[in-house]
Formats: sequence, C-alpha cells, structure tokens
Amino acid sequence: MLVTGCPGERVEQFEDHASPAWTYDQPFYYQPLDGPAALADFGGPAPELFTAKRLLAIPRPRVNDPRKIPRTAIWLSRDAGRTWDKIGYFGLQQEVFNWPVDADGDYGVRFAGPGIPPADCKPPKPHMVMHVDTTPPEVLVYVFPNKEIYEPGDELTVEWMVRDANLKPDTTHFGVCFDIERAELAWSALGEVHPSAGSVRLMVPDEAIGKILMVRVTAQDLAGNVGQGFSCSVPVVFNPMPAVPAASPTGLETPQDGETATQPAESGIEVLMSPGGPQIITTMPDEYPDLE
Repeated sequence: MLVTGCPGERVEQFEDHASPAWTYDQPFYYQPLDGPAALADFGGPAPELFTAKRLLAIPRPRVNDPRKIPRTAIWLSRDAGRTWDKIGYFGLQQEVFNWPVDADGDYGVRFAGPGIPPADCKPPKPHMVMHVDTTPPEVLVYVFPNKEIYEPGDELTVEWMVRDANLKPDTTHFGVCFDIERAELAWSALGEVHPSAGSVRLMVPDEAIGKILMVRVTAQDLAGNVGQGFSCSVPVVFNPMPAVPAASPTGLETPQDGETATQPAESGIEVLMSPGGPQIITTMPDEYPDLE
C-alpha cells in the first residue's frame, strides 16, 4: 500500500534543468507505508536495508528543514563506494526518494547537504547500504529410499538444503501433505523451525493407504522472498505379507487346502510400527556432499 506526496503544479514546470537542481522539487512521488526508517546518526555503522523490488526507496535523513533550501543531495554507488554518482535531490517536504535500478545487487547511498558531516576518507563510505534481491531462496528436498510405491510402516529419510546469500534466520519450515490429490491441500507442520540443511526420519502411517504423500520445505530471505521445495510423490499402498508355510514344532509343514492339520500353524500377521512415536530430527553433518 502506498501514499502519495503533494502533486503541486504541473510536472512540466518542474523539469527545467537550466536552473540549479535544488531550486525545483519532486512534483509527485510514492512513499511506502512500510519503508525504511530515516537516518539520523551518521557516525555509526551504515544500516543495511533489503528489498525485493528494483526500486530504491531512499528515506530523507533527519537533519535539515525539508521546507528550506538548499536541498539534501543523494549520491549512489554501485561498486562498494569506489565511484559515486549524484542521482538527485529531495524535493520540498519529500520524505522518500525513489530510484529504479536495473539489476539485483548492493547499492551504497550517501547524502550531502546542511547538517551532514563531510566524508572523512577517500573513497567516501556509504551512509546506508540497500540490497536489492528479487530471487527467492533455492530449496532442495529429497526422499530416501527412492521407490515406486511405499507401504505403511516404511521409514522415510527426508533431506533438505536451502541456499540463499541473504537467508533470514529461523524461517525454514517443514510440512507434510498426506493427500496431494485433494482439491485443497492441507500441510501438517513438523516442528516450528529447522536449520537450513538437515534431515528428518518419518514413518508412513496407516492412514496414508491409498493416498500420495509429499513433503514441502519453505524458507524466506531478508528481502521477503519466499522459496519452497517439494519432494517426489510418495504413493502408499497396502501389501499384506503373503502366506508362508510355517514349520510346526514337530517339524511337520503346515497342511495345504483340503488336508487335515495335525498341529496349528503359526500366524503370519505382520505387526506394523506405530506412527505416533516421536520423529527423529538430525542436522546434516559438515562433510555431507552437496545436493546437486
């Protein structure tokens, strides 16, 4: 959601570049409601701001009266402060200066004007650094063992890895959908947050018979981009163990159909492991190979 500045007069009247740059104002601009805070301290470390848009919303520093001249100038560096270009001035009562960029990257911003101390080194250091990041995190998810069908009681090992230079801490979430063929998918969360790389061991529950499971891992970066990765589908069927003739205590085989049993045969029913037990979560060791 955006709020707008005062349009004033017609735009054409403010585009006379024959006059000094600080004598005309921005006739119209956008101010984001959730924009960065204005800079008031120029002696500390440069704040780092992240955005998922290729539009730098540069806040006016809190130094001079925005209703008076000379205006505060804005300088921009695209090479870590080695070279600087003046991109404009803050207009009359203008709180945000919007500057479009054509690529992701790190942009240094400096201000010049009344109340702002001059640079104390060469090349000058930025007053703030704005990181433009429009790429969501890359999320890789794998399920082992890799089979065509699974049965209740099978143990699955789910491994994941999240890659992003600006990954936000504690934003990696793990979810399981027990029926991906439903019209509205329901994802059950496993735990609250997880490391950016790790593994989980799961047991296929009886309730998954006849359904297809899938695992999803989501993560967010500091610019607000959300990435997600999905595992392969896990179809679950019920294959009861085939009847196997069991040896009797006397060594006699179990009688076949139509024969008379001399001693009762042992039951061949398989007891499936209960899925209600705790899931085992482990972090991936450092020597684990890269999941490409």
